[in-house]
Amino acid sequence: MRAAVLALPVVLLLAAPAAPAAVQALAFAHFVDPLPGSAGETSIGVNPRTNSAFFVRFTHVDRVRWDAQDVPSWTDVTPALNHITTLDPIGYVDPVTGRVFDVQLQGETSEVTISDDDGVTWLPTQPPTAAPAFDHQTLGGGTWSIPALPITPFNPVYPNALYYCAQLALQECARSDDGGVTWGPPVPTNTLEGCAGLSGHVVAGPDGTVMVPDSHCHLGQGAEVSTDLGLTWTAVKVPGTSIADSDPSIAFDKAGTAWIAMSDAGHAKVSWSRDDGASWAEPVDVGADLGIQNTELPMMVAGDAGRAAMAFYGTTTPGDDQRSSFPGAWHLVVAQTVDDGATWQVVDTTPTDPVQVGCIWLGGGGNACRNLLDFQGATVDAEGRILVGYADGCTASRCGPNGGSSLGTIARQAGGPRLFAAFDP
Repeated sequence: MRAAVLALPVVLLLAAPAAPAAVQALAFAHFVDPLPGSAGETSIGVNPRTNSAFFVRFTHVDRVRWDAQDVPSWTDVTPALNHITTLDPIGYVDPVTGRVFDVQLQGETSEVTISDDDGVTWLPTQPPTAAPAFDHQTLGGGTWSIPALPITPFNPVYPNALYYCAQLALQECARSDDGGVTWGPPVPTNTLEGCAGLSGHVVAGPDGTVMVPDSHCHLGQGAEVSTDLGLTWTAVKVPGTSIADSDPSIAFDKAGTAWIAMSDAGHAKVSWSRDDGASWAEPVDVGADLGIQNTELPMMVAGDAGRAAMAFYGTTTPGDDQRSSFPGAWHLVVAQTVDDGATWQVVDTTPTDPVQVGCIWLGGGGNACRNLLDFQGATVDAEGRILVGYADGCTASRCGPNGGSSLGTIARQAGGPRLFAAFDP
């Protein structure tokens, strides 16, 4: 097991705040998944009713529970019918109901199974489709409210609307009104005048706004946005950004602010919107004080109003990180704000043990530097801890350019302010 790492943070001051109270240092402990199988394109979610974490990696679903001494227990709760060849895995845990979703791409549709008892039993569902899109699928959900209308639709079956999206040039999203048991027809979300390329994970805010982040929006990065339960979509760009290889990531805090994490020209950038994507704050380089020159696989999480965090793979090595000759050593970095973006506490969670050495290939196919694949996952547990589910690409047996590993690992917050203020140390 990777030893716990408690690193001292760098605090990036973006404004001159009033004299703050002492803040505990942000720190993380790392837990290696002991169950068989490699990782890559990992997902992680937490059941708020039990605080169990669900770590999805390829066809595996692993449940993790920590005891009072922060010792984890791991259980393989993979649905029996999911031991199949899959093109892409994705996992999602409804942060309201605790329903767990295991999604395995099968061409123009996906096999979706759901569990309401912490992964003990699973129910197969009607396969959703986003045909003709058949790649990079994602599933997420949120409230039934429609921001554009002064009503909240009544739905007696399930408290949240769910969205299944996939893309390949054309991106489409389908909605479920019964908790993912059945799905409606797919609706196109992007046009030639809007966003294109690979999209990130679909998310919904507390007012019902739905966003699908995208790395290619009007020559920058942004999202497709719907304010009418996925019936129509509008492409928005975050000003001052450029297109990227990594998918951006969006999370809503409880006040409805949309926070977006991006790899922008190599830098770890965060911006936020308080008006459903109509306008965005000037992007902040949260990796600057650590000297980060290249950033990939950004992840965003949020909690109470004004509390959010970006996790990413960062290296101080400049240059083209897509080239096989790139020599950089990558680390898992987390940047957190608890004052609405005024200041950021930034920590290298793996200062003596890089998570990748060499390039991080994001062009698809079988490139030797593609051991981490296209994305990783992050979430918040029931007590406001940040959890990052990632693939460790640098182990004792396999590390270095063109020869990385893919070891499933969870970074769990061990110190510092929580994303839910009620649980601050």
